[in-house]
Amino acid sequence: MYGFRLILSAFIFIILSSVVFAQTYNFDTHMLDLKGELSSDDAYQDNFGRFDAYQLNMNKGDYIKIKLKADFFPLITIVAPSGIHKISFPDDQNPVVNLEKEINETGRWYIYVSGDSTDVGAHELQLCYVAENTRQLPPDSDICTITQFLLAHSKTNFFYYRDKDCDVENGSWDVDLPNQNLFDNEEVKAKGNSVSFVLQTNSNVNKNKFGEWSYQISECLSDDWIEKGSDNQTVFIESSGSRKIKIEYNSGKITLSFITSIK
Repeated sequence: MYGFRLILSAFIFIILSSVVFAQTYNFDTHMLDLKGELSSDDAYQDNFGRFDAYQLNMNKGDYIKIKLKADFFPLITIVAPSGIHKISFPDDQNPVVNLEKEINETGRWYIYVSGDSTDVGAHELQLCYVAENTRQLPPDSDICTITQFLLAHSKTNFFYYRDKDCDVENGSWDVDLPNQNLFDNEEVKAKGNSVSFVLQTNSNVNKNKFGEWSYQISECLSDDWIEKGSDNQTVFIESSGSRKIKIEYNSGKITLSFITSIK
């Protein structure tokens, strides 16, 4: 699915390969925590300092959010395939750098974590990624496409709909999910050790729709999901237990929830 491997000169190659959820769309999100350490043995360049480097293959229209924490005063330099670069550094003496970027070139990008010539110590790079075709639902999305789309976002704790914040805090966020006419209200909720994306119809929905959607969701899930049902509720549980889909019918409304456990 996804992978990364260590290569020469402390480079890490991150393969952001698409996860196939549907016949038509390859929705793709990814979250990585990369831990490293600057030491006296790391590469050093005049006017740049001591650094570690990472490389990523990305496509135009992708989106990344990066948070860097370090034991020293760090800099992040992100370099496009064309060589154009952007430098970010802490706003104050707190050794944390935040960077977000809509990718405008397809190819191999480089991320450099650097300090000055005397800096040594640990650093942690948190990276949240959404592919271009996963930033918005395709036009006229049906229940299966919505399911596949939100399952992809569940892999990153729906960060893209929580003000693009990789860190999870308790709260709720109103969401506008365009290109579908099945649900009228959407929000993301974070509480305790779980995050849920909740969609709800307005009142006066025929109960037959509940059965129809339950069946369609079951048909577009893989064999890794276990289905449990009752008269007004169907629950799909991933075999790993980390994710759950729940569809409910109550007082003429249908509520569809995608719930993921925070790792």
